[in-house]
Amino acid sequence: MLDFAWDWYRLHALPNKRRLRDDESMLPLLLAAWADRPAESITRRDVLAVVEPIIRRGSDSRAEKVRLLVSAIYNWGSRKTTLAEANPAATLAPLAKAGRGGGGCGRMR
Repeated sequence: MLDFAWDWYRLHALPNKRRLRDDESMLPLLLAAWADRPAESITRRDVLAVVEPIIRRGSDSRAEKVRLLVSAIYNWGSRKTTLAEANPAATLAPLAKAGRGGGGCGRMR
């Protein structure tokens, strides 16, 4: 996951995104959890294991940003590499309601 995420950051985020501060603060969280694992081994359950503690702290909007970052990395990877055929965040429901900090836990019902 380490190389995959940094490739996304270096090849996509740096040249294309105007605001990188959130991504730069969230990438270490993902890398700490998944650095030694292949990108294709990350599952929906792994994404939930990262975002649920954030939700329990009451930061639903931050959890949603993490979910969106994972999704962006895997969407990029599915177009640019052969490492990511499935996006583990794709089937998670939004974690925060638009315009408010509250939201669900992202589990499909």
